Amino acid sequence: DSALVQRLLHAWGDDNLRKMTLKPFDYEVWELMAQGWSNPAIAHHCHISISKTKRSVVRIFRYLGVHDRTCASTLY
Repeated sequence: DSALVQRLLHAWGDDNLRKMTLKPFDYEVWELMAQGWSNPAIAHHCHISISKTKRSVVRIFRYLGVHDRTCASTLY
């Protein structure tokens, strides 16, 4: 829920992160990641390169202020 993420970011107080937005594609990657899919599996499913998948994952991590898939999945 993006409202939950915004409340968490506000609580953390990082103005730069709150100004970031995710692309619609990032939400799809985030959902698949939360379901336990690997980067190669996500790339294959979405018909994109693994490097594009990795860029999306990094963007999601930065947006959420987390450093691993477990935290990102928990916030999903």
